[in-house]
Amino acid sequence: MRVPRLHRVRTIEYWDIERKRYPQYDHCAVLVAEDITSRFLNVISLFNGTIPLIAIQMQGLKIGNNISLVFTKVMDEMTRGVVDEDEDAEAAPTDRAYWEDRGTKATVHLADQLLQIAREHDPSLEMKYNKFYIGLSKDGQPYNFILFRPQKIPSD
Repeated sequence: MRVPRLHRVRTIEYWDIERKRYPQYDHCAVLVAEDITSRFLNVISLFNGTIPLIAIQMQGLKIGNNISLVFTKVMDEMTRGVVDEDEDAEAAPTDRAYWEDRGTKATVHLADQLLQIAREHDPSLEMKYNKFYIGLSKDGQPYNFILFRPQKIPSD
């Protein structure tokens, strides 16, 4: 069964109604269908990021006399949290000492060791200490394909 346009619109409409009815909660539109094509994914991915949306493909399998349903998430809600964190991090820059206190010197040293591994592929990478995480920079610009969050190590 393909997802008719009406169902796509109805899913978004229900999401809008519920978020207005209960604004104190986060809401996400969930669409479940048997056949989710690449064209369908392309169209709804245009909405994702503005409208929180999850697409789940459902398949029915007959095993003997029984029917089993298998649900596969084919598109997850896109969150933009890291972008907001980057903006907040720029407003409150930190340094190595901040992270050694928030985590430990040993966990920050572990981040240093991981940076050395990444530098084997790109020697220009540098640590960038932010409020919410330690990221990387390249040529003075954020280059966060890896994020570090040193933590305190509980003692036994």
